[in-house]
Amino acid sequence: MASFSDPSWGTIEGPDFSIEVNVGKDEQVRSIALHVRGGDDAAGVVADILERLGLRGLDPQSDTGIFDRSSAVESLKRWRAFRDKAVASATAQSNESTSAAAPPSGDKKKREVHPDLSALFKALASLGKKLLVEVGQFTPVGASMGEDGKISITHPSTGEEGGNPQELIDLLTNVYRQEAGTGKIRAAGICRPVIISVAGQTEKKRAISVALEHASGQSLLVYIPYRIEYEPQVRGRMTPQFFVQDSGQ
Repeated sequence: MASFSDPSWGTIEGPDFSIEVNVGKDEQVRSIALHVRGGDDAAGVVADILERLGLRGLDPQSDTGIFDRSSAVESLKRWRAFRDKAVASATAQSNESTSAAAPPSGDKKKREVHPDLSALFKALASLGKKLLVEVGQFTPVGASMGEDGKISITHPSTGEEGGNPQELIDLLTNVYRQEAGTGKIRAAGICRPVIISVAGQTEKKRAISVALEHASGQSLLVYIPYRIEYEPQVRGRMTPQFFVQDSGQ
């Protein structure tokens, strides 16, 4: 299923994958970017799109740097391995950096934002930003605060590539609901990438959504808009392909 409610940024959803299509805001399209997540079938969809449009694509995970249908699946697997390693590293670092106890819950009714929620927001927002910078995307991630004030980061998985992010949100929600019912945690939150509408603007924006709840009854929903910018990166030298001397001369 494809949706282009925002003409500059559409989505293609498959059984085990999703592809975001960035065509830009200019009337004359000079290039497009396909943001792929999920299973191997996504590679075939990308190949079909390029062939139908008569275009060639760049693939930073391929040996040549050019998208090729025959090697696209292996390229996607290499990217997923890189992503999983980056996510595991970022999650571990977040757990380490948020291990210090947050301020204890208080009874000050006039406090606008509970310090526990402030600590959870900082942990989740920082992790979301880190994953966007290092990986370019991320699936829903959660954080909870125990009665000792320690924050724990959870990056769930259904065991399958792609799928509906809502399933991951439901997993986190069920876990936190059970832990809240037994008094194991005093606050929890979920962070995920979303597309939002902004009042007075026709163009939708990409944002990090952070939903937070506290045992005191306070809850918050915060959106952090962001923009993806592409800059060329020099990775090193390549073997000459054009200006080569014929060995027979």
